[in-house]
Amino acid sequence: MARKDLLHNPTRHSLIKAGWTITNDPLSIKFGGIDFHIDLGANRILTASKNDENIAVEVKSFAGPSPLTAFHAAVGQFLNYQLVLREKQLDHTLFLAIPESVYETFFMTRFGQLAVREHGLRLIVIDDEEEVVIRWIR
Repeated sequence: MARKDLLHNPTRHSLIKAGWTITNDPLSIKFGGIDFHIDLGANRILTASKNDENIAVEVKSFAGPSPLTAFHAAVGQFLNYQLVLREKQLDHTLFLAIPESVYETFFMTRFGQLAVREHGLRLIVIDDEEEVVIRWIR
């Protein structure tokens, strides 16, 4: 299994602080003879409707030398995981967890905003030092 991203534990702790229960670490799915491993699966009960909400979270710190190269890889994973979740009819909403610094420097650019909109990316922006969710972008 692949090594965990540097942002993995801060994301996990942030989700727990926000009221989520981690159900899978990782969320493993077998499809068409291929094993997929989404970093985290989480659940929470929505009190008003008493229904469960399930999310799958792919964690990316963008720690490499090129944010654009990391973005290409992250979007590819996101789109493929989304496809597998849909085909397996799993009720998890997929998110990409990123650090606040990457959100502010890359995702807030004109290209970043366009790519989020066009690819339908859902983001969880994490303060990795305080280990809290800063914002959800659905």
